[in-house]
Amino acid sequence: ISQHPIAQTLFLSEPFVTPLGTYTFSLGRAILDNSGAFDGYVLSIMEPDYLKEVLESAQYEQGVHASIVHTGGKLVFRLGNGATAAENAGAQPDPVFVGHLQSGKQETSNYAMANPGEERRLAVARTLDPASLHLDSSLVVVLSRDVNAIYEHWNHDGMVSWGLYGCGSVAALLSVPLYIRRRSTKERLEA
Repeated sequence: ISQHPIAQTLFLSEPFVTPLGTYTFSLGRAILDNSGAFDGYVLSIMEPDYLKEVLESAQYEQGVHASIVHTGGKLVFRLGNGATAAENAGAQPDPVFVGHLQSGKQETSNYAMANPGEERRLAVARTLDPASLHLDSSLVVVLSRDVNAIYEHWNHDGMVSWGLYGCGSVAALLSVPLYIRRRSTKERLEA
């Protein structure tokens, strides 16, 4: 903050471990004197668990994984894979996150596998960078869900529809000989 003191900029740090062993990140803003020179800063230390409720609101179904990643590549918080953010602190950036940053877009979606052998997931990533905050770096929210779980209801409905169509077709095919026999019997009786 002191190296680039811009009064309007909100500085967002990459996650780090404090001397007390707490996994955290910080938000800070420079304080400038009347002449515009650096005169200190205001700093807020945030625990990533603070974001837990935000991510839990995005978990509309079982199996939805949600994470927040700093644009520097460090995981801020993750839900859905059983590990805490601190346990994932040294993890490599998610391929979905890397692809999102490389795209340069605000929002991306794709099918991905986080690791070879894992389930294929539909992933959506969005960069959180509100212009009103003037952030020096941003956060990326990544939501993903197993593709099979997404289409499970559609597959079930499709199977039921095809089953009903098949039963109707078989019933129609079986009724044709009965109709023909009944018609020929009626023609014989009329003759």
